[in-house]
Amino acid sequence: MTDDKKKYTYADWLNGIIKTPDVHRLIIQERINRELGQDEPCISQKDYQKIKEAIKSTFFDAVELSVKNRYRDLMNRHKRSPYPDQFLNDLIQELENRFNDRDDSTRKTVLSGDYHSKGINGSEFKFVEKVKNDETNKRTSIVFSGWHPKKEIWVKNDVYLATVEWKLLQQLKELTENKGKNNSSSGYGLHQENEEWVKRKWSEIRENKPSDNQADIELIKLYRKEFNGMTISKSQIQRFTGRQ
Repeated sequence: MTDDKKKYTYADWLNGIIKTPDVHRLIIQERINRELGQDEPCISQKDYQKIKEAIKSTFFDAVELSVKNRYRDLMNRHKRSPYPDQFLNDLIQELENRFNDRDDSTRKTVLSGDYHSKGINGSEFKFVEKVKNDETNKRTSIVFSGWHPKKEIWVKNDVYLATVEWKLLQQLKELTENKGKNNSSSGYGLHQENEEWVKRKWSEIRENKPSDNQADIELIKLYRKEFNGMTISKSQIQRFTGRQ
């Protein structure tokens, strides 16, 4: 609940004194007051814009975190599967069906690259800021929920969920396309494109490793993580680093 006689700030939103739906209502009231010539400020444009930027960054930072962690989890399951290709194809089909079943408004919002503020308040902003700077974070997903006054229930931010699914779907499709182009996850053509990266990273790793062999092993692990599960052999690393 808010008192419209008071002027609210970004700090009030950040600390939970007002929620995002209050902010939207207050900025509308602010415009009405100006049109009526009433000197009753509710929230300044500067604070409103700052809150909007915080909501937007929270949305897309959370999308990036959820996609990254869900992709990692799925790749671990993919590696353990006795039928990895079928696992991947079924997963892609499931995500496509789920996205296509979304309502038109949600799909259009996702495909336009826009976002939705539902369930993103000051506390969610603080949480995502903390999590995104935590290298040990392994959360599979982050979910935003907001109160629906007409239905009187908590509802999830569908645009956020659909954005995560869409971006995850694109990564999985890219993975299958790369495999198809090279007939394996270790195709020489793709590695050729990453040759300069391999040279640079190997030199950095070698400075802290006692032998070339240990540097090769460390780079193989890093390569798989950096390039969405692709693997590179020692001989390819040795060729790129001039040791063959």
